[in-house]
Amino acid sequence: SETGLPQLLLVCNNTTNRKQNERLLEESERLNRRLIQELPVPVAIIQDEKAILVNDAFEDLVGRKGITEDTNITSVVVEEDHPKLADAHEKLLRGSDKVDYAIRVKSGPGNIKHVSARDSFFNYKNHLVTLTVMNDVTDRVLIERKNKEIEERTRHIIDSALDAIILTDLLGNIVDWNKQA
Repeated sequence: SETGLPQLLLVCNNTTNRKQNERLLEESERLNRRLIQELPVPVAIIQDEKAILVNDAFEDLVGRKGITEDTNITSVVVEEDHPKLADAHEKLLRGSDKVDYAIRVKSGPGNIKHVSARDSFFNYKNHLVTLTVMNDVTDRVLIERKNKEIEERTRHIIDSALDAIILTDLLGNIVDWNKQA
């Protein structure tokens, strides 16, 4: 230096705030994981079709334990329903807050479950991921199918009857009749 004195440049960074933020982020992550695990409904966090985190209810639904980050989520969905997943993702990308859709999931060898799913985007570890919440509606779907079969058989019996048949509601209003009426 010109003064002949040694010069020292000292740069100090206070890392206390950064470390505190990292601890808070880690604590938030633990709470999120615990919250998702405690939910009684099937939940999955998905990024690039990979399961980042699933809860026990999700594993029970699909009949597979030990789903890891290497698991492609489409592997648990019936192949014909894959376009529904892509469509839901596209709707989210176009700005929808949430997307509801129905799919079928594989739940063990030869077992299929009908599921109502809701997807939304979610910030997880500073990455945009899909939060999927599912509801098993298999019983409802099977009951609806059974009711439709019964309705069709009843309609066939009424239409093929030789006598006139008139159907009324509880108030006596005519609601339907066959061609003989």
